[in-house]
Amino acid sequence: MISTDKISTKSEVNIDNRIVVSNWMMLLIFITILSFLIIVSKDTFIAILSFFIVTITVMVKVRFDLLHPFTWFVPLYMLYSISYPLLVHMGEAPDNGYTFQVISLEWFALIAFIITIGPKKREIKSIKVPIRNFRLILQIILIITFLFTCIYVLYIYLNGLSSKYEISLSNSVFIKFGAFFSIFTLVYAIFISNEMINNKKLPVKIVVLTTIWIVLAFLISGERDFLYRHVLITIFLIDTVYKKIPKVKLAIYGVIGMLSIPILGGLKNVLVSNKGLEPFTLPTFSEILSGEFISASRNLLVLLTNSNQWDFFMGETIWWDFKRVFVPQFLLNSEVINPVGWFNNSFYMGLVSRGGGQGFTMVGEGYMNFGLIGVMIWFMILGLIIKLLYLKSSKNILYLVSYIAFIPIVIYSIRADLSNLLSPLFSQIIIPILIMLILRSILGKDVTSSKVERVK
Repeated sequence: MISTDKISTKSEVNIDNRIVVSNWMMLLIFITILSFLIIVSKDTFIAILSFFIVTITVMVKVRFDLLHPFTWFVPLYMLYSISYPLLVHMGEAPDNGYTFQVISLEWFALIAFIITIGPKKREIKSIKVPIRNFRLILQIILIITFLFTCIYVLYIYLNGLSSKYEISLSNSVFIKFGAFFSIFTLVYAIFISNEMINNKKLPVKIVVLTTIWIVLAFLISGERDFLYRHVLITIFLIDTVYKKIPKVKLAIYGVIGMLSIPILGGLKNVLVSNKGLEPFTLPTFSEILSGEFISASRNLLVLLTNSNQWDFFMGETIWWDFKRVFVPQFLLNSEVINPVGWFNNSFYMGLVSRGGGQGFTMVGEGYMNFGLIGVMIWFMILGLIIKLLYLKSSKNILYLVSYIAFIPIVIYSIRADLSNLLSPLFSQIIIPILIMLILRSILGKDVTSSKVERVK
């Protein structure tokens, strides 16, 4: 005899699924209407407003679930997309006639991403945690990577390298040790996750000490990415593994993060340079838009403005990306090893010669291959990779940490290219985790299942 409880549960699930599908179809219809308005009106401000409306809508659809890509990717992508057009609308940036085309391409990239990700959510139910003696492996790797990062920071300090350009132009092998910061942060993330799940408490000492070291490294090296990556990963892990952070607090953290971008810009290399501390002032709205978030749109604008200087690459940059990911750099003879390199060598050669660069844009790489279709294809690829890791994130602690550690890489790739998405995924996440798994296998240790119970 079939239980009425089972029938009731199945019926409730079917109803929930129908509601999700119905809401999703309404969202797609709404997005279609907004797209039509943007195309017909050719109004930059309507496109900006549409970005804002869709961003809020998709975040509400997933109930501001921090792990869901709609909550962290979409609002950040919106900021990268609307900053330059909004400055143009405010009369604080020049309009050379391509602004609407820029934001239109970025809009359809967003639509492709949203459709690819879809409405499906994953709840963290149970994850497998390396318990027996895996702590020792993590501690050893953490100490080793910490020592490599110490050598990197110490070299910069002792040689008085006071700018990103000077560091980039240095031929010392010690400068390459900066790559160990990513592995250091990854191992730190696995370690504190292990501690939080096994001991049901936050390892305050390791979090505080690691944060102090990362801040010191930033003040000497000027790499804000070190600090932002560390803070972001820590917040995501605390919210997911330890205890839910109230949504209001998360929103406040987000605002502080945006305000900190120009402030931290003034603190770059402050312990090495002689510039000293600048008077503290809160950045204006225009200063926030004109900083980090302007780069992607501005680079796309440069690409479109100079379209008479290049022909569509028809997928050739995929081969560049592949070489960047899988072929060691010393084996590559060509100076142009990825779209970022091509863009900067084509339009900012003087800056490149001084050790600098302007980055690029993921939208731009798609466009330089197949136009609008290429833009949508590239963001579907991006969406598929993120979706795969997101759906796997509830499988075990290594998948969870891999997904969260991948988030800063994705954010950076918005103003870069596909190779800057895939190369760090392999070199900074997949390969280090495989090495840890091999070490655990050699030691013959098991993986024990442990349920995640957040502290109330």
